[in-house]
Amino acid sequence: MEVKTDVIKIPEAFTPNDDGIHDQFEIFNPAGHSLHLQIFNRWGEKVFEQKNYQNQFRGVCNQPGVLYGKSLPDGTYFATIEIEKIDGTKSKMIKDVLILR
Repeated sequence: MEVKTDVIKIPEAFTPNDDGIHDQFEIFNPAGHSLHLQIFNRWGEKVFEQKNYQNQFRGVCNQPGVLYGKSLPDGTYFATIEIEKIDGTKSKMIKDVLILR
């Protein structure tokens, strides 16, 4: 019988430079909890959002505005991760995330 750990690990940085190493913001979520990810720049503007997050963020803005579809500049961003566990309990984490190309 497979036992899934409840530990969620969130990276502090990633390098979306297409070298095949750490190119996406990869949240370690072995239990398969539902994750809602939002990324904000240092001015508090939302630059990325994904419900049911599956490690798709590659440092590209998906929110309407000037940066839509463009690579975000290097720097520190703020991630909020809303977690809904399999048993229905909810929690929220806020982390700094560094983008380095």
